[in-house]
Amino acid sequence: MVRFLLFDTGRRSCGAYKAPILKRPPYVSDDSEIRVLLIVLGSVLIILSACGARGPITANLSDTAIQLSRSTASAGKVTFTITNNTTSGERHEFVVVQTDLATDQLPRNAEGIVDEEKLTSFGEQGDIEPGKTVDLTVDLRPGRYLMICNLPGHYDAGMYTEFNVSL
Repeated sequence: MVRFLLFDTGRRSCGAYKAPILKRPPYVSDDSEIRVLLIVLGSVLIILSACGARGPITANLSDTAIQLSRSTASAGKVTFTITNNTTSGERHEFVVVQTDLATDQLPRNAEGIVDEEKLTSFGEQGDIEPGKTVDLTVDLRPGRYLMICNLPGHYDAGMYTEFNVSL
């Protein structure tokens, strides 16, 4: 139980010591107000934690991988802050596709790259130069997504990652 207390020295006129008297501050009427406040604050924290993390999701593109700061989000607008951290000087792209297919089952075109026309794409940021950072905001509905770099050879080198969106 939380209590707010003030001390009164309560000295007697004869100079004898008297133990301090604890008094409630005038702005606190009783313990029930404090309990209600703690219940409300606790409820707000629970509700906010259930909403999931908000803010941009960081995407780091290396020579052979896409790493996200988190792999889930709630449905709606999601912003990815994408940085090309390549050491080879390669450009990359960041393509968001919704699919339930396994990563080795995605359709390929004649050049051997993922056939984006046969998938549901929610947006992309192309030609990200080495060392550059760009943002991509997409409106995602619940489901499973893959973030891929679809430049020749990049997907096969491992430049993809899974991402899930819930209600």
